[in-house]
Amino acid sequence: MAADAVERKVPDQALRESESKYRFLFENMPDGFAYHKVVFGEQGKPVDYIYLEVNDAFEKMTGLKKENVVGRKVTQVIPGIEHDKAGWIEIYGRVTLTGEPVRFENYSETLKRWFAVTAYSPGSPYFATVFEDVTERKQTEESLQQVRVDLERAQEVGRIGWWRLDTQRNVLTWSDENHRIFGIPKGSPLNYETFLQTVHPDDRQDVDSKWNAAQRGEPYDIEHRIMVGAQVRWVREKAYLEFDATGNLRGGFGITQDISDRKRAEEALARAVTQLETLLVTAPVGFCHLDRDLRFLMINDRLAQINGLPVAAHLGKTVGEVLPSLLPAVQEVTARILATGEAVVGQEFSGETPLQPGVTRYWSENWYPVREGGHVTGFGVVVEEITDRKRAEEALRNAHAELEERVQERTLELSEVIRRLRAENVLRERLEKTLRESETQVRFFASQCLMAQETERKRIAGELHDSIAASIAAVRLRIERMAEANQRDLGSTDSLQEIASTVAEINVEVRRIMTDLRPSVLDDLGILPALNWFCREYQKTYSHISVEKQVGIEERDVPDSIKTPIFRISQEAMNNVAKHSRASLVHLSLQKEGERILLTIQDNGQGFDPQAVRKGMGLSSIRERAELSGGVFEVQSGIGEGTTVRVWLPIRVGSVA
Repeated sequence: MAADAVERKVPDQALRESESKYRFLFENMPDGFAYHKVVFGEQGKPVDYIYLEVNDAFEKMTGLKKENVVGRKVTQVIPGIEHDKAGWIEIYGRVTLTGEPVRFENYSETLKRWFAVTAYSPGSPYFATVFEDVTERKQTEESLQQVRVDLERAQEVGRIGWWRLDTQRNVLTWSDENHRIFGIPKGSPLNYETFLQTVHPDDRQDVDSKWNAAQRGEPYDIEHRIMVGAQVRWVREKAYLEFDATGNLRGGFGITQDISDRKRAEEALARAVTQLETLLVTAPVGFCHLDRDLRFLMINDRLAQINGLPVAAHLGKTVGEVLPSLLPAVQEVTARILATGEAVVGQEFSGETPLQPGVTRYWSENWYPVREGGHVTGFGVVVEEITDRKRAEEALRNAHAELEERVQERTLELSEVIRRLRAENVLRERLEKTLRESETQVRFFASQCLMAQETERKRIAGELHDSIAASIAAVRLRIERMAEANQRDLGSTDSLQEIASTVAEINVEVRRIMTDLRPSVLDDLGILPALNWFCREYQKTYSHISVEKQVGIEERDVPDSIKTPIFRISQEAMNNVAKHSRASLVHLSLQKEGERILLTIQDNGQGFDPQAVRKGMGLSSIRERAELSGGVFEVQSGIGEGTTVRVWLPIRVGSVA
């Protein structure tokens, strides 16, 4: 038994020592460590895992305390981790099921940290993880990558590429921007000979000689042209070469800048300067450049000609020395420019010049400040001689004064003419007034004539009715009685019957004449029944024309003074339709519009051109009746579009029609 106890004591002690070593390593290792148990769902899919044990490094890296972690599910410890894009639960479940360890780097959205993780399983459903927080390294890598991207973008924006040359291996390395500048695709073999072939043929020898000089220690900072296909580009190259202890070239680093835009701008500027110099020399206006002391620094031929002195007589001298009479005015202008910093445009000067002593001449000058470094260092002056213009203006003023005197004389004459015209105008106005009064009287007399005509027609119709019609009716009656008596006596009645028939026709004709002269229904019943009667009779007479009637007014709304014009206008217009329009439909409308009555007769006939047909067709009669009643007449028509006649008549006397 003692021997057995000794035998058992030795392994137990070794186990305790092993556990002690493991515990020391577990608690002091710099990497995080955790032991877990996977939780599987009903379908055998890993859905969670439980923390069984974690070390101190785990707490430091994750910020999760042991007492809040051990024995709990990860979804309880880190809510939302099942939705984390890293897929922790899925990865650990796969390790547990396959038994194959895995090492990976993942970013935890929940903890906002990067981890390098090694996971292995001693047997399902358990697994252990050893992980390292690599957030700082990842951030450094991302920053470095961003720096590289920014550098490439800066090179692209600045059009600056770089190159490195290894002379021992004859290998030339270019940046992406360098490839773009030279137009050579990435991956193409590169060496010094490749580069030299891209140089413009006219610059190739100079570039090669300067590169050879650089290999002997001379600076290499040159500008030259290159060929990119058929396109010519300008580049600037600067190299930093490396030599060994014996002075042999080992390699070098350089930059290439695309300066094509700058070169084009310089060429354009040079052309502009040349053009400006040519313009200044040949310009029709004078120009000069003065310093702050009013000393001539530059002057063109035209200004020298204006001043009457050669160009050499101006250069290096002041305005006071060349043109002393102009000095006070010039000093006043330059003082204004220095005080305000603004140009003085359109300033006029006058004085004598050596060209014509004793003769006053005139100039128009524009003065501009010349600045360097924000300070006014001189003045640019554009001069135009305006002597001829000034003299012309003076002559014009004299002519204007003379003209003004003549105008005043003419004005007096015109005043007398105006006085006479005003007297004639007063007389004309009186004549026009008399004419208007005469016209009014004519209209009144015409109206009275029309009324008298209607009255006479009414009287004649009455007489026809009361005398002739009655007499004819009596004759007819007597003849019929005689016919009956003769028949009873067996006499022949044919002659008497013919007489009776003839008398009946006469009676019908007499009644028709009475109706045309003055329909009795208009006097007895009013305008609305009269229009109804007329439309029925019209339909009987012209059976091929359909008549539509629309009346939107009461009898009491129509004054007696316009009933007859309404009837006569309707009669005349519809008779025109039957005679001329070839219509199949005529529409008559009588409506009330405020203080006016609107009569409309519209047909679907062949129409006509109102400009070509100004008279006839009964239009003049309709217009006259409308205007005599104080109304307004309108006709609308067109070839193939039918005809519409509208008449507006006032309800009250004196209202505007």
